[in-house]
Parts: sequence; structure tokens; C-alpha cells
Amino acid sequence: MNDSTPPPTLNTNWVDPIHLNDFLEAVEALPPAHLRSPTTQERFATQDAVEIRLKDYAFSQGFPLVKQGGAGTTGVFTMKCRRHGAETKNWRKLVDEDRAKNKSGAVRGSSVRQTDCPYSIRVSQWKGETQWRIKLTNTTHNHPFNPDPFVDPLLRSRRPRAEEAPTRNEASQQEQAAMAAAAKAAETEKKETVRKERAAAKLKAKEEKRARATAKEERRRAGRKTGESQFDAIELD
Repeated sequence: MNDSTPPPTLNTNWVDPIHLNDFLEAVEALPPAHLRSPTTQERFATQDAVEIRLKDYAFSQGFPLVKQGGAGTTGVFTMKCRRHGAETKNWRKLVDEDRAKNKSGAVRGSSVRQTDCPYSIRVSQWKGETQWRIKLTNTTHNHPFNPDPFVDPLLRSRRPRAEEAPTRNEASQQEQAAMAAAAKAAETEKKETVRKERAAAKLKAKEEKRARATAKEERRRAGRKTGESQFDAIELD
């Protein structure tokens, strides 16, 4: 692998903005050479070096890799997409995030929907050699990537300050709580406005009634005075 070749531009369109800063920080901590696409016949000194390089690349692209085979002294194993297994039936048409929850609403750590994803890289140690080589068997996926790069249990430890970072569910709950509080405050303000308007209308009606009563009393008094004046005039005559 030519370490002098600059790493490709990172595509982050699939990452939820709430996780973007953590994702970029986690990727920045990886060796730049691990961000380049693997190539057939790429060689490594140890089996661990192969796994680390391929898993780092996969993380930067949005999917976790798992190892298959290689038990005992065999010099061949395969790195496959985490969703390589037989497709999980989704009769209830739930999204992945909902399917990962148990009955209490908590997220299950081991729930990963399988899609029979074909992505696969063969790793082998040729006879008489100490190095390990890779062969790209299939580099396509049949599923979208989760917008939370750390949602898979295999990737959670890659999140910077993992013990401090809120999960997507926690962040969603916080957002919903904030929205509920804002809605409650708006409703309270609306009720207070209506109460004040009603009180003002009631006071206005009371003042208008008082004004009418005062006007009526003044007219009555004026009428009495007019009658008394006419009576006095008649007596003088």
C-alpha cells in the first residue's frame, strides 16, 4: 500500500447531523492509509493488521465488518458485511431502529437486521509466505447505511467519549421533551392571554353598564327638574 497517496474525500451524506462531529473526529483518529478503498493483492504482515485496516475502512464508509472462517491453523478467512446473513423477515414493516427495541422500549445491543448482503473480502496466507493478501470478492451492499455510525454494538466503542455521548434515542427523547415543554408553555401563554382578554371584556361591559346607569339617572334627574320648573311656572301664573 502506498502511504503517500492522499486519502479520498470522505462521503458523509448518510450520517445524521447529530452524529457528524463525533464521526468526523473518530475517522480523523484513523491512519489515513486505512481510509483508502482496499485493493486485491494488498499485503499485510499479520492477520491482525488485515482486520484492523479493513474494519477501519468499513467504519469510515458506514458499515461494520465481521470475520468468518480462519479457525485453527487454516490460512484463509473472509471479512463480510455485518448484514451478510440470511435476510430477516420484517412482517410488521418496522424500521431498523424500532426493530432493535425490546418490549420495554430499550434498544437491544445485539439486534442487527440481516439482508444477505454480498459484500465480502477474502483474506489468505499463501503457502510458503508469511504475509497475508486480500482479494475483493464483492464490494456492493444491498442495504442503506444507518445514519448513526455508532449504533452497531461492534462500533460503539469508536465514538469519542463514548460514555458521555447521548444515544440517538436519548437525543430524540430530549428533543421531544423540549418540544413538549415549549408546547406547554405556548398553551399556558395562550390560556393566560384568553383569560386577560375575557377579564378586560368583562370590565369593559361593567363600565359600559355603569355608564348607562349613570346616564339614565342623569336623564331622570333632568326630567324631574324640568317638571318642577313647569310646576313652579304654573303656580306663579
